[in-house]
Amino acid sequence: MNANPKYWNIDNFKEGQQQTYTTHNDKGNKRRIYEYFRQLKPGDQIIGYQSTPSLKVKALFGSDNRYNKNDEEGEVVTFRIKEFFPLSGFWEELKTNPLLFNCEVFNNNQGLYSSLLNPSFKVITEICKREMVDEPEPYSISEALSRYFLLKINLEIP
Repeated sequence: MNANPKYWNIDNFKEGQQQTYTTHNDKGNKRRIYEYFRQLKPGDQIIGYQSTPSLKVKALFGSDNRYNKNDEEGEVVTFRIKEFFPLSGFWEELKTNPLLFNCEVFNNNQGLYSSLLNPSFKVITEICKREMVDEPEPYSISEALSRYFLLKINLEIP
């Protein structure tokens, strides 16, 4: 699910919090990939991607039910934020991953909601759940020069 932070910022919500998303835009037109909303089943998992300026996969959602009518918003899908990913999957990193080359999300990224087959879903969630690496140990300028074959003239040294 593609969320524009101007309208719906994933960072403003908590794990377990229920959310709804309309299947039609403000003008009453069906969203571009309306059929995916119709296929959604309770328990389906949804990857939450936040668009510009973040351009990151942020969280994993779980579908609560099929699409339904709501007096305030009209036809909606309901889901819960299951978990926030420890590391965000950056768009460019994911888009250039060879395991995701045929992934619909990256070939047709203008939609609010796209379909992910299980292998693509697994690759994206594994990237976002990988363990954070500790900060590297600092080392001296002479170590950096010898390790990276740089000339001192090429370094900006305060």
